[in-house]
Amino acid sequence: MLRWCNGNRLPTLVLSLLLAAPVQAGGETLSAQKPVGTRASLKPFKAYYQAQFDLGISLSGEAIRELKALDNDQWLLSMNANTMMANIEESSRFEIRQEQLRPLQYNYKRKVFSKKKSSQQRFDWSSGTVLSTAKGRSTTLQVDQQTHDKVSYQIQLWNDLKSGLNQMHYTLANGNRLKALVFNRVAEETVTTPAGRFETIKVVRDRGAGSARTTTLWFAKDLDHVIVKLEQIETDGKQYILLLQRLETP
Repeated sequence: MLRWCNGNRLPTLVLSLLLAAPVQAGGETLSAQKPVGTRASLKPFKAYYQAQFDLGISLSGEAIRELKALDNDQWLLSMNANTMMANIEESSRFEIRQEQLRPLQYNYKRKVFSKKKSSQQRFDWSSGTVLSTAKGRSTTLQVDQQTHDKVSYQIQLWNDLKSGLNQMHYTLANGNRLKALVFNRVAEETVTTPAGRFETIKVVRDRGAGSARTTTLWFAKDLDHVIVKLEQIETDGKQYILLLQRLETP
């Protein structure tokens, strides 16, 4: 649960930060995708994160990221945060078919005070389309087998890191258009969090030359798909950090 210690605004970007939601990615080129692997290669987990915000006021909080196994070789990767003032949920239901990850449904819901916002995407792989709905409007896009939603690509990102790639390209169905997202592997580092010390792979989102906004993720080398630290620096210098607090696995 996120808690304000002072002030009266909630930074609703907490979820998009941890999930690295690509709301500002540019371009529309499709990129190759490597297989994710079989159902057995994915491991369910529930990760709790400590939030630290440098906003000129004191803010502490907790966010939860969880990977669940469903029926029919389907999975659910979700993220949520709650306070007295707000509730935010984001999730992707996906399947693995012939060694390839395919998103099926993406959901986003946010409520801050009395203001609500929601969006949804439904993928139809028989027709190669995705139906995106937001603000009462729907858009249908043609997609190929390498297209992801704003959450499912994270599973592919970790798989690509494990396979040794140094630069990862993804195409995302983002509202009424397709967008490109690029990550670069930059180093291996030891990271200390409330959950302990981890040997990690450090990944930086490539926003293009001249961008003053940075997003950096640290994946634990021995924990599949688990982000142990995320740091984002905004163009105005404000800093946001999420650290793994504890991890639950079956």
